[in-house]
Amino acid sequence: QIEHFSLGTQEDHRPALKAFGVENPDEPKILWVVGERDRKYVSVLHDLGESEVPGEYWMCSDAGHRVPWDNPVDFAARVRSFLT
Repeated sequence: QIEHFSLGTQEDHRPALKAFGVENPDEPKILWVVGERDRKYVSVLHDLGESEVPGEYWMCSDAGHRVPWDNPVDFAARVRSFLT
C-alpha cells in the first residue's frame, strides 16, 4: 500500500547509513542524490554531514524528491559518471 512509502512513515535509516562502510572500508561507496527542492532530505544530508557517511554527494537542481522523474537528463548523466 502506498501509505507505507509516505515520507512521514518511513523508518529513520541514519544510524545504518552512518555505519555503512565503517566495518568494511573496501565496500563500494554510495552516491547520495538529493533534489534541491526536497527539504526533508536536504536537511537529512546536512544533519549527517558528508564526513559521517562514505560516498559522493550530489544535489540535483530543478528536482524535488523524485529526482529521476524531475530531472532525468542530469540524473542519468550523474549516475553514469559515478559508475564509470
